[in-house]
Amino acid sequence: MAVSNNYLVTCGGDMSVKSWELSQLLHAEDSSESIVREQINAVEVKDFPRTVCITGSSCFMMTDQGCLLARHLAQGSKLCVLLTDDRFRGYTVMSSTWAASDKALIALGSAGGVLRLILVSHDLVVEAVNDLDMCTGKVMSVTWLFDANPLSSPLLLVTDTNGEMTLHEIALGASTLSVSLMGRYHLPKSKQRFVTAACLAYGDDLLYLVCADMVGSLHLYVSEERITETTSLATLPTCSLSKTHGKGGLTDIHFFSNYIHTVGRDGFYNKWSIIDSQLVNCSQFKISKQFDWIAKLIPEGDGNTKLVVFHNTEVLLYDLLAEQVVLRLDCGGGHRSWAFSQAEGCHYFAYIKDKTTNLASKAATLPCTRLVGEHHSGKITDCRMFSMRGRDFLVTSADDGHVIVCEIVNAAFSHVSHEREAVLKTRCSTLVHISNTKCLTLTPSLAGNDDVLVFSGGGRAQLLVSVLTCDADGEVTGAVKSSMNVTKGVSMFRRQSKDDNSEDADVRIMAITSHPLRHYTHLISAACSDGTIKFILYDEGTQLLHLITDFIYEHTHCLLTLDCVPVSSDLTLLISGATDGRIILIDFTQILNSISGNLSKMTTRKKVSNSKSSSNFTLIQPFMQISVHQSGVNAVSAQCYTENTLTICSGGDDNCVAVSSVDLQTKEVTSLKHNHQHSAQITGIQSLTADTFVSVSIDQRLHMWSRPSPSDDKEWGVESSKFVSVADVSTLCCYRDLLVVGGEGLVMFRRSHM
Repeated sequence: MAVSNNYLVTCGGDMSVKSWELSQLLHAEDSSESIVREQINAVEVKDFPRTVCITGSSCFMMTDQGCLLARHLAQGSKLCVLLTDDRFRGYTVMSSTWAASDKALIALGSAGGVLRLILVSHDLVVEAVNDLDMCTGKVMSVTWLFDANPLSSPLLLVTDTNGEMTLHEIALGASTLSVSLMGRYHLPKSKQRFVTAACLAYGDDLLYLVCADMVGSLHLYVSEERITETTSLATLPTCSLSKTHGKGGLTDIHFFSNYIHTVGRDGFYNKWSIIDSQLVNCSQFKISKQFDWIAKLIPEGDGNTKLVVFHNTEVLLYDLLAEQVVLRLDCGGGHRSWAFSQAEGCHYFAYIKDKTTNLASKAATLPCTRLVGEHHSGKITDCRMFSMRGRDFLVTSADDGHVIVCEIVNAAFSHVSHEREAVLKTRCSTLVHISNTKCLTLTPSLAGNDDVLVFSGGGRAQLLVSVLTCDADGEVTGAVKSSMNVTKGVSMFRRQSKDDNSEDADVRIMAITSHPLRHYTHLISAACSDGTIKFILYDEGTQLLHLITDFIYEHTHCLLTLDCVPVSSDLTLLISGATDGRIILIDFTQILNSISGNLSKMTTRKKVSNSKSSSNFTLIQPFMQISVHQSGVNAVSAQCYTENTLTICSGGDDNCVAVSSVDLQTKEVTSLKHNHQHSAQITGIQSLTADTFVSVSIDQRLHMWSRPSPSDDKEWGVESSKFVSVADVSTLCCYRDLLVVGGEGLVMFRRSHM
């Protein structure tokens, strides 16, 4: 950190740089001088408020005697009585939303099954009322659907005592409110069978309804087209997950940035995707141990998100981007009716305590300014570069489970003259892995477009497939398409049962390669920590992963690296390195030929779930093996620059850089070892041309190696060297003239200027 004048500049483990104004920072959280408090009582002496909600700059309250009150949020505003109805005495569920022309639309549900819709102007004048008989029992909940609404009219979801949900479109007239039935849905049986939060979401090119009930279950429904009033059949959920946020339940749901976001009373923030009409838990993290539970999620247009959090007797407004509490108020806890709103540059919080509505407000000032955006909060484990529509991109994975795509802006920079510097701008970020992400590989889509497929692997044997697309406006988005547990050959999207064997929980995918086939399929090779290489087939058409088979070769230890080298049209080699110090070459052509005979059968499988194939392939023996390292082989890069001669560059834990020349006809190996150019483990190596390669080590040195002529294998030497400012270096990526070194941070060089 650094302090200058009235500003504090900080940088953190997420690679972000933030500026703080000290004068505001001292009074940012709880200040009795900056929080304005008011108490609002009911009109009648014996009456008291039961429910409160806020829409825009207006606060609405429903009292025990069935009286609907309203007032503006500005201090000292007059309290108005909108209506009084004995049918809403003693019990009322209420929800409000924005309507056209700065108007509020209020939904009230009674104990007798009456749904009342009220349109209120900005001046708190009732413009339209519509009463509907929804059910014979209580109206249990009324929920407005904001996200992914395909219509221009508001949508309302109503739940009755039998667990039946009805979705209604509300059309606004000059002085009328018309209601159209959009769909019927059925909640599974539970102890408390009504909706607490819901949203619309897109997935698999379909519109879905996502809702949570009182016991914390999360349900997914396909949203049907408009139906008639005579339709009696209700849609059943395609996916139901119980206790997604523990026993306390789920409190809020939103859909934005192509993900479903949920929060709950367990204090966790979850992200979900929809794949094959199933909910996929992409990430789960706890905001802070100091918070009891999260009550509301507030997405903002600038990419930031705020959370309403309860802790003990206090309510807090937490800014995720600034990682700061911007409002703290003692309200007695969250087990009461409350509402929150941001309007006219202020934060407003209304809550009922001691039969009185309390209104607190505070100016929405935030002393934090983000100078440099966050990247990874953990060590970068792998990186790859690619081009799409004339633009260069960098994809990184890390121990935090993120896979982040950044655009390399101003890629023609020069580290020699410092005239221009490259800038990485984050285009999309996904929290997709349930554990750390160890490796990734990229391949162009075979669907005839500019899409790029990302295959990533990591902890808990998870293989994940994502697709990167660039729309007409140049916006790059990423979407998860499929996932698999490679040790079981089953989808990672299904719920784990109690009988599942968890002995594979420590299996990690350490390295991964992909090979395009025909019929929109890709063959993935995954090197795992249990000493096996898994071969998985991915079908772009059905978006399914099929575990073909796995091979245990001569390796008896954890595999660390993997490379695929096309030698000729008749020979493709798969090269693996492990902790036993050996490099093993596998004739990959035999595997490709074996799969080609069964490819048409595999691509016509019914799209039901990711699966393990029962095909029996002939066991393939290693092509040959090379022992050049005393311990683990961390990096391997091979190229066939001359006919029948393969050059393999490798680096290991023994601080040794080895260059092996393999005669593919006689299988003779000539190896040259360099033991003193690096003082620590080599973690990255990349062959560039027949006469050059680069290596990087934990000693934070990047070496460029060369030799006078391709025929002389004994004169490899360090041509140039650079110090890198990245600690704990773990990966090296080369693309065109760019070199990227990753670890506890990331640095980019231009090869021609080394």
